[in-house]
Amino acid sequence: MKIVKYGSSWCGPCRLATETLKKSGLPFEDVDIDNNPDVAAELKISRIPHIQFFDDDNNLVHTHIGGLTSSDLNNIIENYGK
Repeated sequence: MKIVKYGSSWCGPCRLATETLKKSGLPFEDVDIDNNPDVAAELKISRIPHIQFFDDDNNLVHTHIGGLTSSDLNNIIENYGK
């Protein structure tokens, strides 16, 4: 599973999501939308954190918007694979 988190350093829920992902041990890409506004515009990201989950074939299988808890992450992995 590939995970990409879009957020910003000033965003509290984004920091929570980052910590949850780090504690999980799963690899993820962390994209700061303040430093990458074109990416945010292209993906039409209007709320952060915006976390995308991709399968092994790089197909988007789930998008999570808002704070991410360990329980949230476990449910996503259970439903969409690891």
